[in-house]
Amino acid sequence: MISDKSLISGAKAATGSVMIANGARIPIEGVGNLKLFEKSSPAFYLPQFTSNLISVKKATVDLDCQVVFRPNEVEFQDLKTGRVIGRGDSKNQLYHLQTAKTSNPIDYVCLSSTADKCESTIWHARLGHPHA
Repeated sequence: MISDKSLISGAKAATGSVMIANGARIPIEGVGNLKLFEKSSPAFYLPQFTSNLISVKKATVDLDCQVVFRPNEVEFQDLKTGRVIGRGDSKNQLYHLQTAKTSNPIDYVCLSSTADKCESTIWHARLGHPHA
């Protein structure tokens, strides 16, 4: 979910909305390719959204990588070569990445596989999910 159009390329019009934690719906105005490191991943464009968030699960599939989380940093590693393709730092309970197109960070949140169901449900509600 990207609010900064300069981060995506090839945007095409799209319809739908994303429900956020307070129950409000934010309209999806497009879908395009988000360049993360050397690769791209499809992303929704939501100009009324206040942040740029990525799904770690989707990123691992789209970028064919694994993600290593540490208390104060994160690394994205190519699955075939093991080479680090991207890094980020932890600030305010989020990991911030530097993208190839801008020096503005992309904030994203990841749920640990050890998170209890209640905590997972809360984060799911905070981040929203697309509705057709």
